[in-house]
Amino acid sequence: MEAAVWLKAFKVALLEVFREAHAQSVGMNRLTESINQDKDEPFSPEEIQAALTKMQDDNQVMVSEGIIFLI
Repeated sequence: MEAAVWLKAFKVALLEVFREAHAQSVGMNRLTESINQDKDEPFSPEEIQAALTKMQDDNQVMVSEGIIFLI
């Protein structure tokens, strides 16, 4: 999958997790389980970390001690 398409798919899945949780922060375990639920091609731990790093660099999320905060 092309990087831009892959990152957009991750962001959509991530925002859905936050929406369902009605929260501004979620734990890494919950995030991983939720975004990969019912996926034919789940995101690998490495892909999740790469996407979160990119989003953190872009000031879209903050990751601290296994918690992802929506900025």
